[in-house]
Amino acid sequence: MKNQFKKKIIIIGAKSFLGSETFCLFDHKKFHLILTTRKKNDLFFFKKKFKKFSFDYFQLDSNNDNSIKKAFKKIKKKHKKVDGLINFAYKGVDGPLKKINRENFKDAINYNVVSPFNLTKYLIEIFGIKNVKDLSIIFISSIYGLMTPDLSIYKKDSMINPIHYGTTKASLLHLTKYLANYLAKYKVRVNCISPGAFPSLKVKNDNKDFIRRLKNKIPLSRIGEPEDLVGPIKFLFSEESRYVTGQNIIVDGGWTL
Repeated sequence: MKNQFKKKIIIIGAKSFLGSETFCLFDHKKFHLILTTRKKNDLFFFKKKFKKFSFDYFQLDSNNDNSIKKAFKKIKKKHKKVDGLINFAYKGVDGPLKKINRENFKDAINYNVVSPFNLTKYLIEIFGIKNVKDLSIIFISSIYGLMTPDLSIYKKDSMINPIHYGTTKASLLHLTKYLANYLAKYKVRVNCISPGAFPSLKVKNDNKDFIRRLKNKIPLSRIGEPEDLVGPIKFLFSEESRYVTGQNIIVDGGWTL
């Protein structure tokens, strides 16, 4: 299958745990991945991780307007039109209330709220309205955008889910609804996925007791794995979701019940 018949998807923060582990499970015959990260040398990681895929790599810092515009102009020059964008980029520090300061909040707001807005704005401006028709945009929020964390499962202060995480993820949910409403007239759909809990490989390997406590909170009695996100993401990038916009799909094994 030639590239022009594949869905072309821009992945922001492609080296993140969920980003890289989820998309390597996609059908490489149906998707052409346009991978972006802040670090240029991440290309070597992708060549090994996505060796079956046809993909492009572009350096892009989602917290830098010029970097976004420069990368999108290069992508447009090569592809003219894209079918979707998903944003996995996140910045924040863990820790209790007493350790979180103004700068931590500013960083989290910039990366987790302002950056998704700018990614959407510049994508439409640079590609043009005609080239974004039927575009599907997906943001990654969290169940902690809907509820506060159960602090009893965090036995170490250094692991506590921080206040700015849920605060910015909740803001992202509203941003999703606003953009979906505003962009509907251009046939651009904007939706959100809220995972929980999807601990990284390091956390799973180094904190067995923490994982056990997480499982005890989840009705399905297990933590989330990257493959659990494949279905919802594929759905939102497919024709089957053409009447779905402004929604938040919760993927949490029943935690928020």
